[in-house]
Amino acid sequence: MLASLLNRKAPGPDGILNEVLKALVNEIRKGITKGINESLAKRMLPAGYKELITITLRKEGKKDYSLLNAYRPIALENTLIKVVEKVITNRIDTVAKSQGLLPWN
Repeated sequence: MLASLLNRKAPGPDGILNEVLKALVNEIRKGITKGINESLAKRMLPAGYKELITITLRKEGKKDYSLLNAYRPIALENTLIKVVEKVITNRIDTVAKSQGLLPWN
């Protein structure tokens, strides 16, 4: 799961780089798994997971930067919520495939 996180991505408010989680995977796997499973069982995530930073990037080649469409907002999520999202996505994918709910393509 952690291995699928992309390197060289900006961290969110937690400041945790994907590379750090990947380097520590053997030491933190059990703790992260337990924490995620407990959060999902309680149907509640820690408030800090939901924090994000939004930055605005200029789109290249625009003639007028006084217009809003000359910019692109980027949401930087906390790294741990990215892991939770991957877990949930994988679980939904597994169930959907086992029930034949996904189209062949």
